Amino acid sequence: MADTKIYVTTDKAGPRVAGRHVPYDNGGKTKVGFELTLTDREAEYELSHGTIALKPDGKTKASSKPAGDGQISNGSTGA
Repeated sequence: MADTKIYVTTDKAGPRVAGRHVPYDNGGKTKVGFELTLTDREAEYELSHGTIALKPDGKTKASSKPAGDGQISNGSTGA
């Protein structure tokens, strides 16, 4: 599984972005700021057209492996 990042739609977004449905706001326009979790490859085209932007806080979701070595930490430094 590839790493993903959270992107938000811009005012240039249409009803579908990166193959995903974008909801409408109360005014009947495509919702600005709608979050999409995409891989770099999925986001590439949309970024080049300005329909999405990386979410400002830049949070990413982990790929298939959790951080660390799976061992429980006891707080020691190992020295």
